[in-house]
Amino acid sequence: MIVKERKKPEHLLALEALMRRTYSRIDDMERDLSLYRAGFKGEESFDYHLKNLSPAFHILHDVRLQIDDDYTQLDTILLSEKFIVVIEVKNFIGKLTFDEARHQLIRTLEGKEEAFLDPLLQVRRQKNYLRKWLNLHSFPDLPLETLIVISKPSTIIETSNPSVLHSAYLPFKISELASNYEKQILGQNDLLRLGQELQQAHTPRKVDVLQKYQIRKENLRVGVYCPGCTPLPMARGYGKWKCSFCGLASADAHIESLRDYRLLVGDVITNRELRWFLQIDSERIARSIIQSLYPVGKTKGRRYRLDFM
Repeated sequence: MIVKERKKPEHLLALEALMRRTYSRIDDMERDLSLYRAGFKGEESFDYHLKNLSPAFHILHDVRLQIDDDYTQLDTILLSEKFIVVIEVKNFIGKLTFDEARHQLIRTLEGKEEAFLDPLLQVRRQKNYLRKWLNLHSFPDLPLETLIVISKPSTIIETSNPSVLHSAYLPFKISELASNYEKQILGQNDLLRLGQELQQAHTPRKVDVLQKYQIRKENLRVGVYCPGCTPLPMARGYGKWKCSFCGLASADAHIESLRDYRLLVGDVITNRELRWFLQIDSERIARSIIQSLYPVGKTKGRRYRLDFM
């Protein structure tokens, strides 16, 4: 049973929004976008192999937990009445050599070697963090297993560690682990409560992409973008937005553009900022859009929330 679905992460959505609205492409920006997309695609392909798991497992994807000022990100958590599995998904290609003595992952690709932080060490930290979180929230001391799952079937894995595997083997590995545990520690109600509390504890990671890539808000491309072909801006007329490139007409295309504003600038907006960002001259049109937003503050200097988007 899926408790928390995997969704496109906020930092990827923000970077995609920035690519739509920047005049100059930056090499770092395009490289990061490619890496984020590849990582998310790998996680999605991994999810396919969870479909045949027993419904007794409660599945949470992309859980970011906070204890005091410290955070940890867990790709996937499998909850059961008897034990928990923390899974770290990797989307590497080439040949992967796990050097456990030096706590290094060495990737060999096209004759070149590149070193990365040890994923086995990474999941060990995640395991310790999750155990601390469970203790703080008064849950029983369940056994915690960790797995490193490689999503690319063509990737060569060089290690004797049984917790590193290709995603296709995951259902069989989970069955192996389940056979090691007989004692039921959580009842169904407690299992449901644990999944709900982990979901509620999730703290999305916010990335200020404008600051990261040194782009000023005033230098963004503004206007309502076409949801069909993405050019900017669409023109407003007769109660709809109209694209001059593909001819698409939409009454609510501005919603996606307000999502861009939330991702890039902030989750509140003033009337003036809305008119600037959507390129609206008409007070009446701006007012009709503003009325659908939740107001914050008094009449003078009132702002409107976009965090529902």
